[in-house]
Amino acid sequence: MPNLRVLAIRWADTDQFPFVLETEVTDADGVRRSIVDKEPIFGGPELSLDTVLPTEILLECEVLTRTPDRVRITIDLPHGVLTSDGTADFDVHPDQLTD
Repeated sequence: MPNLRVLAIRWADTDQFPFVLETEVTDADGVRRSIVDKEPIFGGPELSLDTVLPTEILLECEVLTRTPDRVRITIDLPHGVLTSDGTADFDVHPDQLTD
């Protein structure tokens, strides 16, 4: 499953465990998307409260359609993740994804 490169920008909640992390990504249309969820759903380097933010991490996604310069993805699978405005599907540039 491919991964979307996102930027971890802050700890949104450290009073519960697992901690909740706020991330963001700018889509292919230039819209900044905020994704807030529990830290274990994100991949990449292991994070702790001592991690210097912002830092790039990964979020699993599924490719819906692909053209040479745009990729339509959903972040709803496999973890049921949505952006802060309730969006699951949006377009990104191919270089924003890893295998």
